Amino acid sequence: MPSWTAHRPARSERSLRACTSCTTKTDGQERGTGLGLATVLGITESHGGAVEVTTGIAGGGTTLRIYLPAATVAVAAPVKRAEVAFARGTGTVLIVDDDPIVRGSVASALETLGYHTVEAASGRDAIDHVNTGAELHAILLDMVMPGMGGKETYLGLRELTDVPVILMSGYTLNEEVQQILDLGVRSFVSKPYSLETLATALQLDR
Repeated sequence: MPSWTAHRPARSERSLRACTSCTTKTDGQERGTGLGLATVLGITESHGGAVEVTTGIAGGGTTLRIYLPAATVAVAAPVKRAEVAFARGTGTVLIVDDDPIVRGSVASALETLGYHTVEAASGRDAIDHVNTGAELHAILLDMVMPGMGGKETYLGLRELTDVPVILMSGYTLNEEVQQILDLGVRSFVSKPYSLETLATALQLDR
């Protein structure tokens, strides 16, 4: 049963899904996007598990426990997969994410598929780039960013261009994600995503 501990104000025991105020983000100018607890929750729930939040005594820290169902059948030996040829493409893809590691890894992956890439570290940077009139094949937009979030960024982009936007998030497809999709976002990919997932999402003529 893996667990993760961080020093944060004490809270009573509850599930991470119910703990809507749980965050590792800071406030002010140094505000970030936390440690990816939404991704932890999304991955855990997709495997039928749950995340429990337990606090220490007198604000002594918080422990998140991840519970996963036990396997009911023996795990088969891994089968070596044949090399897969992913769908390739052309054009420039704008990658909008505040995490430089994520931007860089996505850019490297897309370049292996034949795309050119441009990176934007914030929603404002993305809008400024689109405002230059640069030609784009698609925009990959992170949902949770400091300052201008995914929804606000998308609405700003829509005032400038009709380039297809693909939403990226550590959240699973929930109500908040659906609200943005209903605004006209082309598709949604949940982190962590594979190269195959990105390649398929960028096949815009399908």
